[in-house]
Amino acid sequence: MKPSFIKKFDCLLSKKLIGSILIISSLGILSCKKDLNLRCEQLKAAAFDNNVETVKMIISSYISALPSTTYNEQNVTALAEEFSKCEINYLPLCFNCIKTLPPQTELVLQFNYNGVQTQKVIDLSYSKSNRIVFKNIHD
Repeated sequence: MKPSFIKKFDCLLSKKLIGSILIISSLGILSCKKDLNLRCEQLKAAAFDNNVETVKMIISSYISALPSTTYNEQNVTALAEEFSKCEINYLPLCFNCIKTLPPQTELVLQFNYNGVQTQKVIDLSYSKSNRIVFKNIHD
């Protein structure tokens, strides 16, 4: 049987360990939220400025984070819903409605950037392996 001071020490150690785990976990959550906010602001700024290359890089990172990157209406909708985490609204998309070769999908994005209500259109299509790819951004 352990002496009482060792039991108290074990209990104190357990409480500190649990407290440390909670603090580290909350820092991780805050860090993820901070990263998301930074990525959201970068996307809004790049879209506002029509910076195609930066928008492509950011949207490509969103695409690669999807559970499936296969080009279909369900996955394009899932991508659009990711933007709502950034306070970017999207209008109902028209899947494969742009009759180009290959066909493209348009998403209309609406957001506030530096107090200016903004609307941009992104064009998505598919690769040879039928994966979602960003094509362009325009007004």
